[in-house]
Amino acid sequence: MKGTLIFLSLSVLLAVLSFPLAAEDSEEEEDALQSITQERRDILLYGIDSQIIAVLEDLKNDKNDSLVEEAKELFLSTLNHKIRQAVLGYFEEISYMDAADTVLTFLKPYEDELYPVDVISASLSYLSKSTLVSDKEALSLFMDLSRHEDPLVQRAAVTALGKTANDEATQFLMELYEDEDADVNLQSIILSSLGELKAREARVMLENILADQDEEKSLRWRACQALGVLGDEKSLPVLKRALTSDDTYLRSYAAAALKTFPGREVESLLMEALKDSFWRVRLSASETLGERKSREAVPILIFKAEKDPEANVRLAAFQALGEIASPEAVDFIEATLEKKTASLPLRQEAVAILLKLEPSGSLELLEKILQEVWEEKNSPLLNTLGKQLSQHEHKDLEPIFAKMLAHPEITMKIYAIRGIGRNRFVSFKESLENLSAPGNPSSIRREALGVLETF
Repeated sequence: MKGTLIFLSLSVLLAVLSFPLAAEDSEEEEDALQSITQERRDILLYGIDSQIIAVLEDLKNDKNDSLVEEAKELFLSTLNHKIRQAVLGYFEEISYMDAADTVLTFLKPYEDELYPVDVISASLSYLSKSTLVSDKEALSLFMDLSRHEDPLVQRAAVTALGKTANDEATQFLMELYEDEDADVNLQSIILSSLGELKAREARVMLENILADQDEEKSLRWRACQALGVLGDEKSLPVLKRALTSDDTYLRSYAAAALKTFPGREVESLLMEALKDSFWRVRLSASETLGERKSREAVPILIFKAEKDPEANVRLAAFQALGEIASPEAVDFIEATLEKKTASLPLRQEAVAILLKLEPSGSLELLEKILQEVWEEKNSPLLNTLGKQLSQHEHKDLEPIFAKMLAHPEITMKIYAIRGIGRNRFVSFKESLENLSAPGNPSSIRREALGVLETF
């Protein structure tokens, strides 16, 4: 993305430039640090497969879209299918969809070209996120591949069909489900895709599968999930019954499925599910109440965040309070962050929630916590604060990044540089130029140069 920090991993630099770690300030490293983007571009053009894949992985991890055109050309020109997979993974991660026509054209002759299964599946995964899924040619191709001999390709194609929003796809999938060659794994994905399609024609079929206690458990789970996506109120009675099932996992699926159903009755069902003996049901109920932004559930969620016997349920309830973000919920989150005896995971989550809600409203508290842990070595909470602050954009963060830049630990300096780059605080230009100069640690120099390139 524009303004995203750009840096080349040390492993790639070592592979390409072959200079010793001890010679950080050698002429070779100085030249390499001048333009990391150009270095990456050269590797995509001229490097060997392992180097190219490493660069694509770095670009993906950085969510850096500066070399999408080069990667697109690489996808067409390379004979190496592992590189093609890496390109598609990179495109998916940064949501770059302008290569959909290219990928569809590439995939069409799959039978003649004898493409590896992994490449076909990766291509289908990429195309399923594109507007091209509604294209007639793409629909026909997905249907053909749904009957491919390899199960991995079949499942990827059925998943793609679930994104097409097409009545023809709905009918095809319902018929494919009944096919004698369709195994349970494929049937399970078909049910999920019918939900994705919001296929109302499949509602009765899904309800029957869910209600059938002799049916394969995994199919009942997927049918329950699909009914939740459909959100048809006619399905509420069968979902309500699923909440009382002896199948503990089905109860958790039912709690999650209620997300889309309106009404106080549903709120009551979910709050009752928070008392279930199986932790997964409580976790699903917490997540669903959070997604519904249920203010009525705040008191019981506070109780669960403090006293549930399972740590993951406590965290889910805490996160739900962050989603609801009522004054009572926010007060509890802030109090948890201030409470030194509160669990570290909850305090770390509190930082993330407060920054997500509105940094300026909690800035004073965040600065206070930052000061409290400032001198602690290897502090997980300090690390969380630095990382979370570096990922947010807000004009009031400028003085905090100035303070972080002066921290003795390299990690905090790097977080500060990343935050400066994300917020485009050009007032730090001179400081970054100083940090990019020889004599500073190479990791700091790379980060500073990456941000300077975006100013």
